[in-house]
Amino acid sequence: MKNVSLDGNGSVQIPEGVTKIEAGAFEGCTELKSITIPKSVTKIGSSAFAKCTGLTSVTIPEGVTEIGGGAFWECVGLTSITIPKSVTEIGVAAFFGCTGLTSITTIPGGVTIIEGSTFCGCTGLTSIPISEGVIVIEDEAFLNCIGLTNITIPKSVIMIGKRAFAACEGLTHITIPESVALIREQAFSGCSRLINVTIPKSVIVIGKNPFPGCKSLKEIYFEGDAPRLDSGAFGVNSATVYYRKGTKGWGKTFGGLPTREIDE
Repeated sequence: MKNVSLDGNGSVQIPEGVTKIEAGAFEGCTELKSITIPKSVTKIGSSAFAKCTGLTSVTIPEGVTEIGGGAFWECVGLTSITIPKSVTEIGVAAFFGCTGLTSITTIPGGVTIIEGSTFCGCTGLTSIPISEGVIVIEDEAFLNCIGLTNITIPKSVIMIGKRAFAACEGLTHITIPESVALIREQAFSGCSRLINVTIPKSVIVIGKNPFPGCKSLKEIYFEGDAPRLDSGAFGVNSATVYYRKGTKGWGKTFGGLPTREIDE
């Protein structure tokens, strides 16, 4: 950026009045440790801080509405980030490979889509608060977030994308809200510590092999009628399918797994 330079401590202060941090503005600036973003900024461009490996924390001010694709790609030193309520768009792979990231403020309700690979490879994250308003969790959004132990999917979500939570090895259980209609293929593949999953009656289609590599999975609970299972199999052979009395479409097996009716 013009008229902006690092000081002796590796800090940058963007002047008030700047409205956009251009695409690639600080890309690969490994000496950058901290940055002050003024309230006048409304957009952070694609790859703006990509591979700024020395950057440790970022506070994005209220007023920013868009964080571009790959904006903080592989900022491996980044440990925390504050996302304001004004943000309505977070681009593809915005925080891809931020392995040092351990905390993030709630993804605001104005963000309707968590784009593909947004937090892919953020291995240090243990939880990610998501606000009501998010409608779609896209493909590989949280792929390989191996430290993730807790995720609350809001009741506004209608689709969970391909491999959205794949290789989230720390997850032990997941409750999918009564809003989700589509769970795409391999959505939870490789979640090796996942013990049980509850699938609501709103789900009508489950993609191919949603649970391969979920070697600890023992219980899959269905709240409604049997959904369409694209591959005819779950990709796991150690679990039992539980369904409620009075629901339809169930046989002695479902997706290659034994079934059991429950009265609760």
